[in-house]
Formats: sequence, C-alpha cells, structure tokens
Amino acid sequence: MNNEKFRKSLDEIKPSQALINKTLMNIKEKKKINYFMPFYMASLTAVCSIILVTTYIINDNSTTTNSVNNNFLIEIKGEYTFEHIFDFNVLSEDKFDNIYVLKSENKIEDNDYKIPYKYYVDIIETMKPLKDNKINTLKEFKEENYDKIVINDEKYFYISKEGYNMIYYDNTNKVYYQIETTQEQEENIAKLQNYIEMFSRMRSIENFIDQTYIKNVKQTSFTGMYLVEKTNKKGEWESYMKTREYSDYQELMKYIENLRYNKVTKTIDEFDVSKYYGNMLIQFEGFYMYIPETINGKILLYAPGWVHPIYYEIELQQKDYNTLESIKELIKTKGKYESAFDRYNPETKTYVDPYANESHITTPWYDFQLEKVWIKGGNNLYITIKADEIRKDNELNKYASMYKEDVTLLIEENIRSYTVGYYAVEGKSPQSPVIIYVTNDKKVKMLRAEDVIKTKSTNTAKELQINGSVKTVEKSKVEGMVPRANAILESGETIELK
Repeated sequence: MNNEKFRKSLDEIKPSQALINKTLMNIKEKKKINYFMPFYMASLTAVCSIILVTTYIINDNSTTTNSVNNNFLIEIKGEYTFEHIFDFNVLSEDKFDNIYVLKSENKIEDNDYKIPYKYYVDIIETMKPLKDNKINTLKEFKEENYDKIVINDEKYFYISKEGYNMIYYDNTNKVYYQIETTQEQEENIAKLQNYIEMFSRMRSIENFIDQTYIKNVKQTSFTGMYLVEKTNKKGEWESYMKTREYSDYQELMKYIENLRYNKVTKTIDEFDVSKYYGNMLIQFEGFYMYIPETINGKILLYAPGWVHPIYYEIELQQKDYNTLESIKELIKTKGKYESAFDRYNPETKTYVDPYANESHITTPWYDFQLEKVWIKGGNNLYITIKADEIRKDNELNKYASMYKEDVTLLIEENIRSYTVGYYAVEGKSPQSPVIIYVTNDKKVKMLRAEDVIKTKSTNTAKELQINGSVKTVEKSKVEGMVPRANAILESGETIELK
C-alpha cells in the first residue's frame, strides 16, 4: 500500500477539530477525573486510531475519499448539535473571503452579489441562537424549494422558501445536516429568508427594473400613484395629485423601460435622501422615485419597506431628454387632488399646516426599562426599543438577535394626545407598557409595547371602539386599583377605556 496515499486519506476521513473538542468535553463531563485519566485518554486516542485505520482498510481500494468520509460521518451517533459541525466564531475582516446568497435556481457562477462584511457578521449572529440545536445527517437531499447562503464557497446553508427549515451542507466532507429548529427560532430563519430576498436583488446580471420588481404591479392590486409636482427642502409635499388609473402606471413603466440599460449606482448602506428634496416625486406601491428638473440630474428610486432599502441612482443622458420630459408631463397633468396628508389646499394652491392651531403635547416622552415612547415635531409618535435592555430581560431576551442596536419605529404621525402606562385594556393584565393615543381623525388606538418588541413593528396597534370624537386620553385619577385610562370626548364626556 502506498504510505503517502494512506496518510493523506487518513487525514481526510478524521472528524473535524470542533467535533473532537466537543466529544472530549462531553467525556470529561461524564467521567470522574482520577489519576488514571491520562492513561484513559491515551487509550481512547489509540482506539479512535484503530477504528479510523480499520474503516479505511475495510473499504475497497477503489472507493473515493469523499465516499469514505461521507460514510464515516453519516454513521456518527449521539446527541450532537449544530455547534459540533460549524464554527460560529466570526472571521476578522482581513480573513473574511466571501459570502453569497443564491436563489434556488442559480449558481455562484451566475455572479450573484457578494455580501459586505458587516452583513456577514449579522448573518452569523442571526445563526448563533441555533448553535445548541440538534442535528441529523441526511443521506439524500433535494435542493428544490431551498435558497442558499454560501460562505467561502464551501459552507452552504439551505433555507426553505416556505416554512422555517434549514439544512447545512459541509462541502468539504460532502455531508448534509438538518438543523432542528423550534417555534421560537422561526424569527431567526425568517431573517435569513429576508437577507436572501434582499441581496438577491443585487445580482449584477440583472438591471434595476428586474431587481426592484417595479414593473410587477398588477392591476388587481394597484392602489394609485401620488404625483408630486413640488416638494420643499424639508421633503414635504407642497403640490400633488393622485391618479388611480392603471393606464397611468403603465405609461410611466413605458418611460422607465427606456432607462433599462442606463448606468446605475446602487447603495445598500445609509443614504442621504434629503439631497433629492426639492425635486418632483412619484410615490406608488411602496416605491419612491425622485425626478430631476433636467437630464443633468439623476433619478433616485428606492423602496423604504425592504429589510434594508437599496437605493438606485439612475444617470441620465442626452438621449433621455424626451423620456424625462414625458415623466414630468405625466406628473403635471394626470390625476386629481386627494388629501393624503392634508398638506395642500387645492383652492388657494398654497401649503397649509393643519396642525398649526393644535396645542402641542406637553409630555414629550415616557421612559421605561425596555422602551422609550416619545414625541417629535408635528406631534409624531415614536417608540425606541433598547437593545441592551432586551438582552438582559429574562422573558424577552430570545428576541435579542433582532436588535443589534437601539431601534426607533414610527407609531403614528400627527397625533392629538397620548398616554403610556401599565393599563389593563381589553381584559388583559398590564404585563408591559400600553400606549394609548388619539389619532388626527379623533379616534383612539392602543398598542402594547411587548408586541412591538416581539414583531419589530407597530402594525399591531388596535382601534378602540368609542362613540364620539375624542379630544384627549389621560390616566384615570382612581388610585389603589389596576391603572386605567380615560378618553375625554369633545363633548366633555369621560369614558373609561376597558
């Protein structure tokens, strides 16, 4: 037998260092330490060597190294976890090679987008809560309906398109592992799904039209376009119309198609949109498109609703003159006035502030351990989730992976009144602060801070049914009971919120 070939094959079939370390750790925990431990460990090493050599000799000489290795790893028995097979230590940036996301039908050769280092770090941090999960080796695995995250061209994570399943493929050892996940960890898998969806839009073989799906709005789901002829330097809309005609959207897409192969600069990090304030604007179905006055400017296209917005600056050339003028004409001539934010008076054609005569809210914030609820100009209501405090909380720390830093979310614009406390509303005990506020149209809404933390969204706000227009909400003056809140109607009537 060729000694060099034997030695090389033996090196390739031995388990990873991480597996060896974990196994020795488990043995150390289960066995009592005594003076014979060094002899026990030496014996264990010898036995392992014999098993490895025997495995190699028994296999036919024509068997490939990969198949020997695969058989060896598949036969592993015991309570092994994700941490046995994957190193969760984050590589330093100078040692980081690459990480890609791929849709199920694509290959790395398709030139998919290479994720920046800081998002690689976030992906590893998102996976860390799964490191103690059990694993199962798979003899067969079909990649259909699974997208991929690939690290250093050798570590593959298959994420199901539907559901919350994850498969890890070790390309070095040619083995698939199923990672058992719990219901509480579905948010981690969902975040990985979001990364794949977000970054797959950055594939360089596609253009901005295909990446953004801007032309995919169906007539059945089309809700209209705001055509903003004038914005000010604060980004406020001073003159606009709205069209609900699907044909106007189709006309816009015809002009956009003319720009398909224009040079585009894509930005996924922080972007200063304010430098485009003052331009015309088209807003529809979550997309914002700032339109310059001349072809010397650029069109900015983005959709803030994505996990991380991708900004597209589309350069214009002399050949685009007619296209730009057609888009500007569409903005100036289509649609009719529909109040979106009550910021424009169509009769006087002047900008008005409907809140100018409203009294300003006198309590600027409520500060709690896990969150802060506060007001910013124009009586806009926000909530800030404190990342460090979430990690310390025994009940909510399982959501900590969602908060790498403090997160601020808009609850409602231009509210009239609000109060925050441990109020018992809808028959539920006050386990967390409850935010109760009066909207600009004089309705009352309630939002539980705990729901915001769990969903990282303010969409769980509920309207409380009250007969009459509400002027303010305030804490009940009744003492010695579970805190209550009252709604004060414009008629002067007080209604306890239950």
